[in-house]
Amino acid sequence: MNGNVFIPQKLKIGFQERSDTYTKKLAYVIYFDEKGTLRKEASWQSWRDKKIDPIEIDNVPTSGFVLNKKVGGYKSDWNFRNAYVRVYDPRDFEFEITIPNLLFILENTSAIKGKDLDIKVCNISGYTVQDWITDIKSRIDVLAQKIEEDNLKALEKKLETLLSDDKRTSLELDSIEALLKG
Repeated sequence: MNGNVFIPQKLKIGFQERSDTYTKKLAYVIYFDEKGTLRKEASWQSWRDKKIDPIEIDNVPTSGFVLNKKVGGYKSDWNFRNAYVRVYDPRDFEFEITIPNLLFILENTSAIKGKDLDIKVCNISGYTVQDWITDIKSRIDVLAQKIEEDNLKALEKKLETLLSDDKRTSLELDSIEALLKG
């Protein structure tokens, strides 16, 4: 991943009727990429109710979001549904957001009692925020392991310089003996 941040100018929103929402509409929000192509359009088209006209809106910072409730996070038969938070959008619809993405938003905005969150859809070099977080954590793990290996090699080198020739010979003979008994 490189460091290009892409913030789409336009969002496209499809809907399903849902009796368990305040607005009776649950939204699926997608965006136009830098080439004008709708991202995740096939999934969006299969999910939305085609009897309800989709809308296009400008992707501008908006306040007045309300965290409604947790949805998902349970197992039904063999199928597990991940946990999401249902969010009321002041433009009169609701959408669901993953817990990691919500936590990222809360870490980078101000919120009072779950209201007035400023949310803007963001995609960085074609990857979601959660993809970046996962990638960064993996890189940190790899770097930590490399640092630990380098430290161990440095310690081993120091120990070798401290050993007498007789002790080094004894250790080598012990190692050969262990291999032969193997």
